[in-house]
Amino acid sequence: MLHDAPIFGENVLNFKYILLDVRSYDENDLLEISNLIASIFYIDRSTKNMKEMVDRLKRLTETLNKLSNKEFGLFTNWFKRIVLKRFPDKKRKELEDIINQAKPKEAEKMISPLGESIERHLRKAEEEGIEKGMEKGMEKGMEEGAKEKAVEVAKKLLQMGMPIDKVAEITGLSQEEMKEIK
Repeated sequence: MLHDAPIFGENVLNFKYILLDVRSYDENDLLEISNLIASIFYIDRSTKNMKEMVDRLKRLTETLNKLSNKEFGLFTNWFKRIVLKRFPDKKRKELEDIINQAKPKEAEKMISPLGESIERHLRKAEEEGIEKGMEKGMEKGMEEGAKEKAVEVAKKLLQMGMPIDKVAEITGLSQEEMKEIK
């Protein structure tokens, strides 16, 4: 069909591939297979949870040490292009530098600093998230407290007979809020 088309001539590739159902392998199977593809499948299952991914990397140390230089290069390339995309640029660069210094047969020298750096990043992100949450919580609490105080003052002023429009002006409450109080 396509190979006879004048546009392509003899330049059409004939792709052959094997379809694998990654989910049909459990984690132990992938660790036992102990090759490049099994290692990628094993790590790929954990890329949403970075702590789990670091643990999996540590478990793969022996397998990664057994890979040929070319396979190790393919693994680190895949890791940089796929897994590290989930990190901010600055952190990604730091992690790429660690990977770029890695040598085949010395995977532990890559995995240990890589794991430490990722774990530091996760702790920092968690701390920043907690801090932001606390700031937002305090802000919301202060707003609610100020609103409660305004309602309290409005009730007292209304009890003293002050007109609704004056109470609304003093407290900053809207006319709708004043009607709810009354």
